[in-house]
Amino acid sequence: FNDQGRISGRAQSAGRPISPADFNRIIDLGLDTNGSLLPRVDEAGTGFQDEQAPFEFEPSRDRVSYIGSRIVRDRIFRRIVLRAYDERCAITGLKLINGGGRAEVSAAHIRPVEANGPDIINNGIALSRTAHWMFDRGLISLSDD
Repeated sequence: FNDQGRISGRAQSAGRPISPADFNRIIDLGLDTNGSLLPRVDEAGTGFQDEQAPFEFEPSRDRVSYIGSRIVRDRIFRRIVLRAYDERCAITGLKLINGGGRAEVSAAHIRPVEANGPDIINNGIALSRTAHWMFDRGLISLSDD
């Protein structure tokens, strides 16, 4: 508790400051310098005695050419959906920004692309990766309420 009898940030911390003398005592007691507890043994020939087998590369694999088709998505869709939701997950309310400054949410289609869902703001919702996965599998859903 602080001077006003309330919990302060210091009381909630996982550690507390210690004096240099306490630190040195911990080091002296924790690090045995005479080696009696864990004596060092320099044994020659430790380790595996087997001769190392040569590394064998996997034989080359056949390549198969194929032609695929998929629906072209609008690159701007993600940007406008995330801007509309302030880069915040609509389900959890979390706004996570990675080390590169990019939001860790995705722009999900309310009506799926496979069902001809358009790349427009009215068909988008910002979801965390987990919420997006759950939404795509029907574990969570949206209603008009």
